[in-house]
Formats: sequence, C-alpha cells, structure tokens
Amino acid sequence: MYISIVIPASPNSQLLSRAVQSVFDSTLRIVEVVVVDGTGCDSLPPVCNDSRVQVVRSENSQFGSLLNLGQRAASGHILGFLNPEDMYYPQALEQAWALFQTRSQLDFVYGRTNSIDYQDRFVRRVITEPPTLSRLANRPCLHPTSVFYQRRALKTFGQFNENLKYWCHYDYWLRMAKGKAKFGFIPQFVGYKRAEDFSRSDYLQTELERAKEALQVVREITGKTSARWALAIGRITATMQGADRGHNREFDEIVLSTACSQIDDSLPAFSKLLLKSRIYRTHFFSEMNRIRTKPSLMTRFFKSKKMPVGVVAAIDKQPQHPVPATVESSEGTVAEAPGPTVNAQPSTPRGYRLFQLHYHEPQPCLLPESYFKNVELIAPPKISIATPNLNQGIYLERTILSVLQQNYPSVEMVVQDGCSTDNSLDVIRHFQDRLTAWESVKDTGQSQAINFGLRKTSGEIMAYLNSDDTLVPGSLSYVANYFRQHPDVDVIYGNRLLIDEHDQVINYWVLPPHDPETLQWADYVPQETMFWRRRAWDAVGGKIDESFRFAMDWDLILRFQRAGMVFHHVPRFLGAFRITVNQKTSQQILTHGQKEMNRLRERELGYIPSDEEVQRNVRRYMSQQRDVEILHDLGEMACREMLPYREWVIESEIESRMIIPLRKAA
Repeated sequence: MYISIVIPASPNSQLLSRAVQSVFDSTLRIVEVVVVDGTGCDSLPPVCNDSRVQVVRSENSQFGSLLNLGQRAASGHILGFLNPEDMYYPQALEQAWALFQTRSQLDFVYGRTNSIDYQDRFVRRVITEPPTLSRLANRPCLHPTSVFYQRRALKTFGQFNENLKYWCHYDYWLRMAKGKAKFGFIPQFVGYKRAEDFSRSDYLQTELERAKEALQVVREITGKTSARWALAIGRITATMQGADRGHNREFDEIVLSTACSQIDDSLPAFSKLLLKSRIYRTHFFSEMNRIRTKPSLMTRFFKSKKMPVGVVAAIDKQPQHPVPATVESSEGTVAEAPGPTVNAQPSTPRGYRLFQLHYHEPQPCLLPESYFKNVELIAPPKISIATPNLNQGIYLERTILSVLQQNYPSVEMVVQDGCSTDNSLDVIRHFQDRLTAWESVKDTGQSQAINFGLRKTSGEIMAYLNSDDTLVPGSLSYVANYFRQHPDVDVIYGNRLLIDEHDQVINYWVLPPHDPETLQWADYVPQETMFWRRRAWDAVGGKIDESFRFAMDWDLILRFQRAGMVFHHVPRFLGAFRITVNQKTSQQILTHGQKEMNRLRERELGYIPSDEEVQRNVRRYMSQQRDVEILHDLGEMACREMLPYREWVIESEIESRMIIPLRKAA
C-alpha cells in the first residue's frame, strides 16, 4: 500500500516545484506524484523529471477534469489532491498512511491546515470540523490539502464534477457525507494553504460567483437552500454596492433582500416562510456575534442616524474592509493561531487582534493629549536604550527621533550598527552629538549587536529598541515614574501599536495582566514596550543568548521569569512595532522562528508540544485579552468625547535622504 498525490500543474513553476518538493520531503517514502498538465506549457519545473513523478497531459483545463484524469493515472491505494500553490507538512503523508493502516474501514481522513501568504509567512489557522452533511451544507469545513481518500471510496462515490468551476471538492465531500462515508481525523496540522489575495480587483466578483455556485451545489445534493450561503451572497452584494455595515441599516436591507431572493420559487409557501425566517435568524445572530468583537457595528441599529462622529471613531478604529466578513467564506471559517504571527495582507477583521500583525487598513495614530506631556520627576533615573541596526536607514531616523523627542532628561541611547551599506551611517552621524555612543562593526547578528550596545550603557533602567520600531510619546517618563512607584517590580511592558512603513496604524494589542503560565507556551510580550531594571539584567548573566536569531527576546523574558523577577503589565501604549515586507519576523517565522520557539518550549515544558496543545493552553489568556480589548474600546469611546486627542507624527530632520517620505502634520 502506498500513496499517490495528484497535483494539477500551474503556470507558476516555482509554486508547483515547491508543492511537489513538499511531497518528497515527507518522512514517508512510499509515495508517487501525478502532475496533470492542462496549461499547455511546453516545460515543467526540473523537479517533475524525478522518477517518482508521472506527468499526464490534458487538453481540458477544467479543474475537475484534471483531478479525474490524475485519479485514473495514479496507482496508489491512498490518494491525495494537492493544489499547486499549497504544500504538505513533512509528517502529513505518514500520519495519513498510519491512520488508514490502523483503521482500514475508513473512506477518507482529514487533518488541520494553516494559511500562509505567497512569501510563506504564517497568516492564520483554518478551522476544520467533522464533515457531517448539515455542517457541510453551511460551509466547506475541510480543505483539499488536508484530505486523503481510499481508492475504493473514490470508486464508490464516482468522479469529481467536471461542470463546476470552483467547488468540485466541496461537491464531492457533500456526496460522501450524504452517502454515509466513514471518515477519520488526523489531530495534527497536515498542510499549508495559500491565503486569498484580497487586493485583486476582481476579488469580490469572484467571491460572488463562488458563493452562487456553492449554493447551487448544496441545493442539488441536499434538496435545500442553505441560509448561510444565501446570506454570503447578500453580504458580498451589499459590499459591492458600497453599503456601510457599521453606520446605517442599508447594509442589512440589501443583505436580507438579496438572500431571500435566492429562495427557490417552486417551494410551497410555508417552506418559503420557514426558510425566510431562518435567513433572518441566522443573520441576526451572526451580526450580534460580530458586534461583540467590533462594537461600532451596533450604531446602525439606533433609530437616530446622527451618531457623533467621535463616538463612532472611538468604538471602531478600523475602517470597513472591502471583503465581506462572513463565516461562509469560500475557504471556510478561520481563527488565529498563537505565537508571533504575520498576516502579510490586509484580511477581513475577524476574531482576535492578539498574535495578528496586519489587522485593518492603515490609518492615522490618534493618542490622548496626556501622552505628549511628561511626568515631572525629581532626580529621574537614567534609562539606557540600545538600538541594533543593519541596513535600516530608511526607518532608523524615526526610531532615534522617537527616543530623543521624548524630552526625558536622563536617557542614554546607543546605536550599534553592523556595517550597513545603505544610508544608515549618514543618519547616525546626523544625530551623533545627541547619542551617548555609536559604533559600526561586524557582528554575528542582532543578538550580539544588542549585547555590544548594552555593554556601553550604565542606566538603572534598560531596554533595546530595534531600528525599525519606535517609542510612543511620553513612554520614558511614564516608565521611570512607574518603576519609582513600584520598587518591587523588575520588568514592565505595555500595550503595542502596530504601524506600517508610513507610521500608519494597522493594528494594536491591548493586553491583560501578566500571565507567567501562558508565557511558557507563547510569547505575547511586545519587546519594544519592555523595560527592566539593571538588577534583573545582572541576575540573568547580563547578556542576550547569541545562539538565538529570532526568539532572543522570548528567551530573555523566560530567563527573567526563571530568575524570579517580578513582571507587571502596564495599561498604556509604550511602543510601536513596524510591519514591513522585508522584516525578519515575517521572513523567518517558518524557518528559524519555529525551531527556536520549539527549543524554548522544550526547555520550559520538557517536551515540544503540538500546535493544538499550544492553542489550547493560550485560549484562556486570549479570552482575557478580548475582554480587556472591548473595555478599552468602550472606555476610549467615552474619552474621545470628553478629552482632547492628537495625531502622532514623527517629523523628519533629514527628510531628503529618506526613501519613503514622511507625512506632514495637519
């Protein structure tokens, strides 16, 4: 018994090559790959020349036809169908094969899937549920990448529907569920799927076509009209017509009228009435759930449409995204996974902000007027900040200015450069009279650069600030005052702003009180907001562990915790974390990042837990974070109406040398 993986060819040879290679990287060696080429390309990537790859040519480019042709050409007893842009986890095929070996009566097995972008950066976890007929009728609760079939089951339930443009897999799962197929669950992550590209101009039109086809598939197989798919059509239609989901009732009117128009006219009057009531009920509960996570949506239910603009802005910091936020999305419901994650593209605001980076469209940063006023201190303690830098001259000036413009009377800042080849040295020389020290020498990486920089400092309070991040106004005086008022506290950290290349806010993290148990499972502490006493630094050896390239901050935090240091979370924004295309966090999360995080978990827990176990153990903390976030939003709603707010803009002193121009204050 061995496994055959069918992969339709893609014009993108690089993605196809990676998909095929992910099969060969499997720990299971009894595999065969069938590449079905319906693109008409004369050449395929070199990996397709492997003896384990069978290439089948087809004149029909329909997706269902390619799957059927590959199924017939494959000779394995177990079959998987891998989209050319997706990939398998290394243990995926072995896990599927083992489950079929132990439970031979199964018709198909399925596992979990993570979503990544086209730079292989983690986006989110795709929620997978047992594929019952009623659940499948609501949405596709599986993903093709994580499903494997017994060949005899494929013979029993027939071929894929070649008349479908988008949903041949979905149609097949519905037929299998209706036919009482036996399925098994692989409790691990099996594959990576590519996230939707929301920036495409035809995205909404494509989603509308997909939703209509899905509704028709469900209707043909179950004989019923799915209320959720009908509502999905309504929401996409309302979004395409420009209806504002948050501030008037037009959105609901369009959604409900469009959804009700999908009801089959041939149904008896009583059945139509029942289905219409189900559509209204489903929409109501769906919107109530959305309001719980995004309070501004409640404003459209008020009779008065003269809601103060400030109230609306305070409740809702993110604008409406042009993608319909429905649980019936073509890829199924999604939820965020723990750990430092990257969402490379603006996604529909959904679920938790925590552990997401890019959450909504860029917008100006508005802060209370009190942030711009320093706390007056007698004999303020010295604060030392080290900034490691390598070719980040495009952002380095803003990082330095965010510290110098604090106007804190006793701060020392050291810039440790790693022999940059861009304009970093010009920027540093511009500020050298206001820096405590700077140096440009070769180093082995960020960890060593931080150590070099902090060795040049002498402050009672310490921190390091990466050269693309910034401090929020008033942070240093707030930190100094907090440490003075809490002499027993060794380490503090605050809430996080997330900004883009132009200093626009794209997300924020409002955190609950410190939780030492959750910290062993996932790093939720925003490094750019963390400050510690020198006694804590000395207690852990006075250095960053230079063997870490990615998780050095989490390692330092865990060492502080193991040394008995007292942590406090402060309910204030202290720093801003910048999200860029070439960011190390984005590029290394699936390589060095995952290895180093597992290394730390093994050190703290005694073993490497599964992704599912990590998610289970951070769930309580994330629930607390959601509650704190909602309270923060409601509190700010009231404050915006009573207290002055100001837009935070960092004015450049050497703007002509910057590649990305800074915005001018209004």
